[in-house]
Amino acid sequence: MKFIDDNLDILQNIEAIVIDIYRKDYPDMKDKEVLKAYEALIQSQRQVARGRTPRPPENLSDSEQMIFDGVQQVLELRRELAPPSEKPQRFSLVNKTTSFEDTLLACLRKLQKSVKFWTKERGPQGYLNYINGFL
Repeated sequence: MKFIDDNLDILQNIEAIVIDIYRKDYPDMKDKEVLKAYEALIQSQRQVARGRTPRPPENLSDSEQMIFDGVQQVLELRRELAPPSEKPQRFSLVNKTTSFEDTLLACLRKLQKSVKFWTKERGPQGYLNYINGFL
């Protein structure tokens, strides 16, 4: 539960973008489109967390690309607001730290799991309908 409590604001920022796009631009959007955008974001964020420049995603539909771009803007804003991290001098289990980039990656993975769960529970728009009730 600690992860969710500590990162609820990031999760809500990301889901707010998705719901805004769903409501205003793509009311017929399905969870699978959100999932594909999240998966592209995870691939991109994985590269960022490794200190590499990510490649632009390929083969995204207009709605998926809109989600990708919107969430990327949120992630960029969150990076600007994040406090500078301190790196441990040596690696050990005691002083292991998680970088902010790793935290963003974990948030995206959490949302990916949520899409899969709510789609299975409530159908093709289960995730979208679920988060729509909160935002």
